[in-house]
Amino acid sequence: MLFHNASQIASGTGRQHLDGLRSLKSQGLVNKIGFSAYQIDEIEHALKYFSDLDIIQVPGNALDFRILDSSVLKDLVSRGVEIHVRSVFLQGLLLADAASISKSQHSILTNTLESVSCEAKSSNQSVIQFLLNQIRSHPNVTSVVIGASTAHELREIVKAWNDPAVNAPRITHDLNYEDLDPRNWVKG
Repeated sequence: MLFHNASQIASGTGRQHLDGLRSLKSQGLVNKIGFSAYQIDEIEHALKYFSDLDIIQVPGNALDFRILDSSVLKDLVSRGVEIHVRSVFLQGLLLADAASISKSQHSILTNTLESVSCEAKSSNQSVIQFLLNQIRSHPNVTSVVIGASTAHELREIVKAWNDPAVNAPRITHDLNYEDLDPRNWVKG
């Protein structure tokens, strides 16, 4: 059971909920407790109140390893904390055809999506395989949280997951990390 947002933990109500989670765990009603975070500073702040967590869920994808590579996560892993990664496909955007987004708010990704496609091809992987392998091969990652829009897409993801992992170099880019945060996207 996870706090939806790490920033909730520091409040008085959040600490009460944290006590409740700990109680549920001690009663055996919940096996693991933790929180979801978006930024390293949120993780550091939450750990002041919640150092006995079992799981943390963070975003990570082929374009953004900032949290996954952080010393904070390395320390958590060394303490046995599970690292669950979400947004591997950046809410599906990394699976989009570059031409299909050329006129959208995400058009800054057009060249990067072309690079992802080229890297996937050069490493003999599908784009889904490439994106999954970028994250699942990371030493700090325990689990990957995946979403799918259709049954066909889910089958493709499962197939890619079950294929042997292939290492490929990371994508280099000069994107602003703020543009990779879905919380900053214009809702339309």
